[in-house]
Amino acid sequence: ARTQEGQKAVEDLRARFGPRESELQKLSEEIRELESRLQTQQRTLSDEARLQIVREVERKRKVFTRQQQDLQEDAQFAQQEHLQRIGEKLQKIVDRYARENSLALVLNDSDGTLVVFATAAVDITEPVVRLYDQTHSMQPAAGGSNPPASQPPPPRKPN
Repeated sequence: ARTQEGQKAVEDLRARFGPRESELQKLSEEIRELESRLQTQQRTLSDEARLQIVREVERKRKVFTRQQQDLQEDAQFAQQEHLQRIGEKLQKIVDRYARENSLALVLNDSDGTLVVFATAAVDITEPVVRLYDQTHSMQPAAGGSNPPASQPPPPRKPN
């Protein structure tokens, strides 16, 4: 989520799924309150009242579980859509950057296991992110436009 588009995607996902997460938190709190009530009033509740609370807790737990699973599935699907769209654009930018800077090899170190050793001078992450942002700038809603940059920033030079 370093690119502007990636940061916007994160914000969009939070805005889209935040209300559902809040509803789940509210439902979870309702379940805790009912369980606490059941525990503290255990000796004073009639069997019928106790049974009613137990059933309500079970019903709310089922609803919570279903809603939580739906939220996770929907959020993962939406995240994958964003990642795929941005990833396709990013691959083109990395290809362009490598060609324009005569790089023979570019390694993906996103999971931290591919590179055994590398100096900071060979890390092209920041120039690629800048080039991505220049090429795929987030357009203002009013219709303003920023033309893509004609040249990528040069690679970092070793110290």
